[in-house]
Order: sequence, then C-alpha cells, then structure tokens
Amino acid sequence: MRGDNMYRTILIALLMISISWAGCLSDNSTLESSSEIEYPRENCNLDLSTSPASLTCSDGSSLFLTITSGEVTGCTISTVVDSTSDLTCDQNTVSIRTLPVGERLRFANDGCIIGLLAQGDAILECSTGDKVRLNGVADCSRQVTIERIDAVFSSSTCNGVRVNYGIPTQGQTLQAELIGMYDHDAGTFGTLEIPAYDPVTERLFLVNVLEKSVDIVSVADPTDPVLVDRVDLSRIGEPNSIDIRTSDGILAIAVHRERDVYDQYDGIEYVVIKDEPLQGLIYFIDTQGNKVADVLGSYQPDAITFSPDGSHILVANEGEPSQDYKIDPEGSVTIIDVSGPLSELSQDHVTHVSFNDWDDDEELLKSRGIRIFGPNNPTVSQDLEPEYITVSSDSPPSTAWAVMQEANAVAVIDIAQGKVTDILPLGFKPHSGGASLHSPQTWTPPSTGLSGLTSIGIDSNGNHRMLTHADGDDAKLYEVFWDPVTKEITDTGVEIDLQDSDGLDLEDIDASGQYIWMSDESIPALIAYHHNGTMVRMLVPEGTDTSNLPTVASATLPGAFSEIESNKGFEAITQSNGTVYAMTQSSLSVTGSTERWIRIIELNETNMSVTGVYLYPVELSDGVYSHGGKMDKVSALEVLNDDHELLVLERDSETGSSASKWIFRVNLEGATNLLNLPPLQQAPGFFESMDINDVSDVEVDVPDDESPISYITSRLVINEVTGKTTTSKPNPYDDGSTDSDFIEILNPTSTTVDLSGWTISDDSYSYTFPTGTFLSSGQMLFVYADDTNDGVSEDSPDYINPVDLDGDHHVPFKISSGGEMISLKDASGSSVDQLNVPALSQDTTYGRYPDGSTTLMIMGVSSPDSPNIGESESTSSTSAASVGLRPVQKMPFVDLGARYGEKPEGMTIIQKGEDTVIALVSDDSGSTIFGTVVVRMHPLDGSDTDGGYNPLPWPVMGMYMPDGVTHFTHEGESYLITGNEGDMRDWAYFNSSSGLMEIGMIEEKRLAALSLDPIRFPNHEEMKELNVLGRLNVPDNCGDVDNDGDLDMICGVGARSFAIWSVEDGLELVWDSGEELSKFSTDNGRHLVDEMNSRDDNKGIEPEGVKTGEIGDRRYAFISMERSFGVMVYDITDPSSPSFQQWLQVEGASNPEDMEFVKPQDSPTGKALLIVANEDSGTADIWELTNL
Repeated sequence: MRGDNMYRTILIALLMISISWAGCLSDNSTLESSSEIEYPRENCNLDLSTSPASLTCSDGSSLFLTITSGEVTGCTISTVVDSTSDLTCDQNTVSIRTLPVGERLRFANDGCIIGLLAQGDAILECSTGDKVRLNGVADCSRQVTIERIDAVFSSSTCNGVRVNYGIPTQGQTLQAELIGMYDHDAGTFGTLEIPAYDPVTERLFLVNVLEKSVDIVSVADPTDPVLVDRVDLSRIGEPNSIDIRTSDGILAIAVHRERDVYDQYDGIEYVVIKDEPLQGLIYFIDTQGNKVADVLGSYQPDAITFSPDGSHILVANEGEPSQDYKIDPEGSVTIIDVSGPLSELSQDHVTHVSFNDWDDDEELLKSRGIRIFGPNNPTVSQDLEPEYITVSSDSPPSTAWAVMQEANAVAVIDIAQGKVTDILPLGFKPHSGGASLHSPQTWTPPSTGLSGLTSIGIDSNGNHRMLTHADGDDAKLYEVFWDPVTKEITDTGVEIDLQDSDGLDLEDIDASGQYIWMSDESIPALIAYHHNGTMVRMLVPEGTDTSNLPTVASATLPGAFSEIESNKGFEAITQSNGTVYAMTQSSLSVTGSTERWIRIIELNETNMSVTGVYLYPVELSDGVYSHGGKMDKVSALEVLNDDHELLVLERDSETGSSASKWIFRVNLEGATNLLNLPPLQQAPGFFESMDINDVSDVEVDVPDDESPISYITSRLVINEVTGKTTTSKPNPYDDGSTDSDFIEILNPTSTTVDLSGWTISDDSYSYTFPTGTFLSSGQMLFVYADDTNDGVSEDSPDYINPVDLDGDHHVPFKISSGGEMISLKDASGSSVDQLNVPALSQDTTYGRYPDGSTTLMIMGVSSPDSPNIGESESTSSTSAASVGLRPVQKMPFVDLGARYGEKPEGMTIIQKGEDTVIALVSDDSGSTIFGTVVVRMHPLDGSDTDGGYNPLPWPVMGMYMPDGVTHFTHEGESYLITGNEGDMRDWAYFNSSSGLMEIGMIEEKRLAALSLDPIRFPNHEEMKELNVLGRLNVPDNCGDVDNDGDLDMICGVGARSFAIWSVEDGLELVWDSGEELSKFSTDNGRHLVDEMNSRDDNKGIEPEGVKTGEIGDRRYAFISMERSFGVMVYDITDPSSPSFQQWLQVEGASNPEDMEFVKPQDSPTGKALLIVANEDSGTADIWELTNL
C-alpha cells in the first residue's frame, strides 16, 4: 500500500504542510474530531406544512412538491453550471445551488441545497433539517458501447457521473450497480485508501492518509452517504490501515510515525535524515470515534487485520527506510492478543515477530529466488518489507501469510509460536509464455519405459487422443486418451506395430502430418512411417554404413551428426506443414566441447532434404534458468505456431529443489543457418568448443539488404543531449560539478558557420548565441544546460557572460527528465535541427551514433567533448551480434521443476490458444508420471509510445510482487489470492539545505539504457527501440546472471494479474488471470481508460487490493486496479477455474486502492455491497451486487 512512496511524499509536500509528530498520547488522551467544510446554501425555503409542499426562493421563483412517503416524483434537474441547476416540477422552475454526486456536507447558514445521487435521485435538504428525496431526476439507462465475442461493454451517465460496465457474453452469475458515492472533501484533494464497515451502526470508516484522519460515514441509506464525524490523527502520526471487529464494533488503526532529523551548521538547521521511521502505534476506537486503547507497534505498520474469530490482530510492518536510506529499520509482523478486555490491553499482549532467525540464510534465500538487494549490506531482517497480511480462518488462528512485495516472496507465520516458519518465493511469469498450472499424476501405462508422446486429435466425447511408445526396442505405438473433465488418462487398447524397427532406440514421436516421424538416438536416425507402421524412409548422417539398415535408409543428413554418443543421438522430433525439425539429446561429442550447443536440423518432408541447421544454446548448471542442476539434455520438441517457433523441453537429471527442467520457446527466424557457412565452420567441434559469448565473435556475411549508415553534411546538427548525468564536464559556473545537463552541436559541413543570433531552445526557454560565435568545420560546440541566466532560478546564479573562459555556453534551461524537444534555429528563425529527446534514465544520453549520422539512439555512456559511444544502443546501429553468428532466440515458456520426475521425456501440445495445454509423460524408476500444463498465455505491451495496447510474447520474466493478499478455504483446503502490482525501490529526495539530490536507492532503469546479452537476445537492437521495449522500466539489479555487465534475463515488475495459490504444501499456483485484466480493460488495441496509455511501460494496470465474498452458493473475488481506475469481479467458486464477471469503472474515481465486501445479511439494502476506496480522487464507490 505504501509502494508508491516517492509519489505520495511528493504529493503531500505539494498539497499541504506536514504536521510533525509531537509524541505519543498518554492513556487518558483524546482526539478531537475536525470541523466540517461549510458552504452557503441557496436562499430558498421549503415549507412542508402545506399539501402540496412548496419551495420558494428569494428571487421570487417557486414550485409545489407532491410528497409521498418523503419522496417526490416527476421532477427534473438541468445540467449543473457554476454549482447551480434548474429544478423543474409540474412545469415550474427554481434555480438552486446543486452539488455533484457525493459532495454533500452539512451547512450552517439558512437556505436549501440539492445533492445529486449516484443512482439517479437527488436530495433536497434545508438548514431547518427538512429534506425530501427527488426520485428519478436523471435517466440512468445503459447504452452499449462495445460488443465483442467475449464481452459486452456499456455505460450510463447518472447525474453527471459516467459509469462503465463490462460483462461476459456468457456465464454471468453476478450483476453490479453503482448506487452511492462519497466524496471526502467535496471536490478538493483526498486520499481515501482503506475502508471498514460496521453492520450494527451501518457506518463506513475510511482512512485518509493525506489528512491523517479517519472519516466516519453513515451508509444507513447507501445511496446517500453522510459524513458523521472525522477522527483527526495528525498529532500522533499517519494512519495506514484500518480493520473492524464486527462482534463489538472495535476498530484497530495502524498508525505510521516518522520525523526529520536536523543538525546545525553555523547556527543554521539542516536535514541530516529525511523521514526517519519511528515505532508506530496500533490505535483503537469505537464506532463513535472515541479512543479505546493504544499500544506501540513496530516500524511502519502498514496492513492491519483482525483474525476471523476476532481474537488476534496481525500487522504487517513494512519497515521501509528513511527517504535518503540512511536509516533502514527491520521489517516485521506484530501479533496482538485482543481476546480479553481492551481496557486491560498492554504491551504484554504484543509480540513482534522478526526475521532475525533468517539473517544467516541470505544466500539460501537468494538461491530460492527471493530478492535481497538493499544498499549498505542490509541484513535479511532489514531488507524484507512485509506489505500486506492475511490470516487463516481457524480459531484460534494458527497461520498468517505476509507478502513482501520488493522481495517477491511470502512469509509464513506461526501465530502461536510467534515465529516466521518459512519464506516462500513467488517466482516469475514468462511473458514469452504465461503462468503455468501443473497437474501431474501417476499412471499405469500400457508399457513401461514410455518416451514419446504425440497428439492425434479429439474424439466425439471431447477426449484428447494421443500416441505414445516405449523407450528402447519395443517397436510399438499405443493409443491413449485424456479426459479434460476428469483429468484421467486411459489406454484405448489400440496398438500399431512399427515395421523394420527391431533394435532401434526410438525416442520422440510426431504423428500430426503425412507421416509418423520418430527419432532414434543410437544410430542416430530420423525415421518416417506410414500411419499403419510401415517404414517410409530412414535418414542417417553422411558416412554412416547403411548395409545393415533397412533398405529405405539414406545417408543424407550432415555428417557432423555422426559425432555423437550412441545413447545421445536424435532425441526430439516434430513437424508442421511439410517441415520436420529434430535435435540430438546432447551436444556433439567432440574433444574440447563446452557442451553448450545443440544443433537443430530442419528437413523438407517432400524430398527429405536438409534445409537448415541452427545453433541452440543449453543452460548447463550456470545458465539463467538452472536451479542448480546441469541442463545439458533435450527430451522433446513441438511446433508452437507457423512463425518458425518451436517448444523445446530441456532438462537435467536431478530431483528436489535443484531440479532444472524447462520448456523453452524457440524462434528460428533471423538465426544463422549453418548450411550457409564455409565447411570448416559447419564441421563438428567448431562451435561446440566455444563458450556462450564466443559465438557472437564469429563473423558471417551481413545480409545484402542491410541499410548503410547515412550522414548529414549540409547543415549543423544537435549531436548529443544529456540530462540526469554524473559524467558531464566540470562546470566552472557550478563549482566544478559534473552533474550539469549538456547539449553538443556539431558542424559536419565543410565551412565555418557564424552562429551569431542563432537560438537553442527547449519547450519553455530560449538562448541566443552572442555575436562573434563561430563553429569551424568538423568541430563541436559544448553547451551547458544548467539554468544559468534565466533570471528566475535561485539554485543557479546569473552570470554577466553566458560564455565561460573555455568558450562553452550556458543556457537558461535544463533538460526535462520526462523528455522534451530541443530546437536549433538560425538568425532568421528558420529551423536547422530538432531532437525529440525521450525520457532518460540516470547517466544515459540521447544523440547520433555515429556522430553526425541520421541514426538516433539512447546511449548508456555520455561523451562530453568526445565522439558518441553507441555501445549500449539502439535501433539501427551495428554491433557484434548484428554482424556475428546468431543462434536461435530462446525464451522461457514453462518451468517444470521437479513435478514430472527425474526425466520428463514426451511432450505434445493438445490445445493452442489463450490457454495452451501441453501434455507430458515421464517414466522414472518404474513409476510413470503423466501430466498436463495449462499455460495461460500472457503477452506483454512494454511501451507507452506504440499507439495503444499491442501485447507481444517478449522474453520478459515478470516478478509477481503482490500488494494485496487474502485467504480463503475451499473444500477444506487453504488458498491465497494475490494482486500482483509490482514495485521497485525509489528512495531519493531533494535536500533544500544542501541543494543536492540525496539518493538512497533507485533501481529503476529504462531497458534502452541497459545492455542485453547478444546471445540471449539476438534481436536486442529491435527490443531496445523506444516504441518496442526500450521504455520498459526494469530493475537494473536483476538478470545479470554471469556478472559480465549485460542482462541475461529481463526482469519485469509485477505480473499484471491476480493469482490463486494453494498453501497446503508450500506455495503452488492454482490459477492466474493471465492477460485477462488487461484484455478486459482494452478493446481493439486501445485502452478503455486514458490513464493506461502512459502505463504500459511501467507496471500496466497495477492490480492492488483483493477481497473475496460469498453471495448465495458462490464465492467472488474483487480486484482493484490502481492504474486502470477500475475493479474486476471474478467468480472463484471453483478456485481452479475462475470466470470473469464484471469490469466496473467510475469516471473521475481515480486509483482504487482497497475494498470492503458487505455480506447480504449485514447490508442496509439486504443485498451484498462492495465499497471501493479511491486513493487519488478521495472518493468511495458503493456497488450493490446481485446474484443472477
């Protein structure tokens, strides 16, 4: 909840004066409620003593109201203009002050006012206390806006509030309607974050972090929420979270406290520690807002929750550092026993659960995939930051789970022991594939030692038919089928005898085409059979003795494949549309082999000719995706699509936590075909003797159509622009500092140019070069963009001469960190050159590479007064990888781990699409494992400059990094739901005393500013283009596995989904929403909410809060999406198969943070309610939920 710490800090600084903490309240202290904002009412009078009632205003206008049971029908209200509207009843009209939906507060002076309601009614209220409801003053009917195959979107505009809905085209079980809205500050800024509801008083309690208060709102009539009181906590700290024990109406508030630490120099105070964290408070109030008790918590108490039985309070203490990272307290979990009277509550009832027992296990935790990475060598206890917490439903509660967002992990807490018993990694989601849902099971097969597996279609009952066979000399195929409903695998009894195949060691199989293709690892050979088992052709390497082989044997494969151990020959084979692909099990067996490369062979099925050979890099034990085991074997191969993409099953032979078995997505497009190389380079051992980074040094012919570099020679050019740098030239006007932004102007023409009267400008300011400024041919003019001589800045003094003694110029602007246009114009005002400078990360630069060329790029190294260095970048520059040999592009798809035993051998795709289903078979030590993997495909849009929503399968490993978490049980099993928002550490502030930006830690970088391994990412130049992935924000401390300075893996921040996990045995993913949250927030490549246009490069929709609720016999999950300003509703009655139910969004209600579900039996309307607190707009939405 405090993940956007920098954002919130800046907002608070800009919008209000922070009130420093003055000390802890004593036990007998009380808090006063703040007064309400008051506005004048219209000078009208409502007379209810007559029938009909009358409304008369001071301007002489009046009308009559026929009131029935306190309500009036038949009136209309015109559009509100300048807070006034026309109320018309029976053709009579009065002009009266009217407030928008939600903005209704009490007023002190005489008169009347109309408050509009979200569901189409209005309230006419007067200072006398008289009020009536005006029914149906607005038409709230829905209009369909978008119809598509999977969903229908509609909207309604009610009293000026536009509400957007999305529902599925089939399977809808729930209907939501907006019935009420509350605005914290009547149109001014508020930050409502966490709601809690009391069913007895029918009151809503809302945390406002900005004003450090809790609003008490009556929702006895949820269509007309009314502020009752406001609890001011500003004197003791900042409320972060709230929860209620409904059995007695006690509310617990987590209060964060901090302070600035000052020192003095020459009698002047200055900040030495910014926002030093202090121990927080757990503050108790009743439903009237009166203090009941308080106890000391730990550092930065964030999320707070009562256990379901009300006996305990659990608090996640984030323990974030001071803003400058000089103080970094420990993260922890606080357990408070509140089973007794609160009047007797003391610190003796408080247990602080630390992570100290894990401090010596840092390397173990890192090996599991848990991120521990803070500056200044923090302990595990300091680096872990519990963000949100949830509790088991047993009584007394036994277990709590706390998510640690930046660490990408979940802590398991034994409540009775007061101890962290485990820290579980949440792992990654490959956006080149998606979230993987595994279902392994033991199986009694028709034969032992099964190896290959191939799909042959679906029968009339919906069962998936497959062929499998036994490894070794059992030359038979067996037909089986898998029932997707019962998940059972069954032997049909159908067998196919393979002719002329005795003595062969058959491995993989593909029966999807004209022939059944099988691989043999002993000869080695690739064999085609008719579907009745008759052998058509056997292909073996050149030089193979075929005298003892079947007559259809042909030695036409490249001879290099004969250099393989007899049990490591052709292991994997697949086919599609007349093309056959195959791989050996391991690298060619040659002297000096690094075991790093396996060759993929490509065949034309029609004439059985070899059309391609490509290099595939294996992981071994030091690879990016190895968990410790040596990944040196390939077991199976499948065609994924017609775009030259394959799936490769690569594995080790380990079990347990070090087991390393992956399915990779492999793209052959753009890879070097070894058949086009000289014979020496095709020979066995040439590549096999090379390590992974050596191959890019092997030069091959550059394609003839590669565009040459183009240079500008006819005019001056802006050659380089740098902002946010620490490597500039020493600035003589800034005490020699090297952090000044700069611009370089190059003269590539053949003559000297007189710059007198020319201008250089940004979006706001302009600088005119003084008379006598000349730039010789081939020379560079250096310009400090340091805000000098702007006549405004207090940070940079004005100088009489804008040209320093070195001849460098100083201009009155700086380079915007968010990007801007830099323009060079001649003395007549004509444009000479323009550079549209993008947003730049720290110490990156933008310009031309090579100097004076038309190629523009972000570069990782600035080069003041020197030629530009393009080593880091970009779109059309050449690099070693672009002129060197390119292996296939290999992207992560599914991490199998140890789920399928020691040696998963067979793999086939039985369903393609948004849910791609892969079947696997493994035969280990006499026990056969069959299983399916459902891959919930989740392509990624990583750019905010590509014109909309354009997701593609990029090799980005999304870390789950959840914010919200909640627990539920289903059929006796425990589950967690996480909202996978993502977050990075960004700790810095501008110290106005020193005039310096104090940086504690900033791990966020644009991908374009980082180097990518050219072997792992053969298309790295394209990926780093700004409209592709170059603007994607990633952590710069994740992915350089071999520590050579470039990324071997791209770590994404947040999984852009919600997920359901089983916690019965560790942490196992049961379901993930995949791309659905983005898909249902977009249509036809465009975002339904404009805010999202700028979020694709960051964390996308940012799923934040998660809540569950039961209505009738169904359970629902509610997910707030902070950046798409909406809420998603899913039916999770079956946790393994949730279904989309609603997309809900109120225009103007921005940044939904957390929610409260109100059960039907606790609701004022008798129907379930969902209350959504919107952080930035300071509003709360009240939705009524109806089970269909």
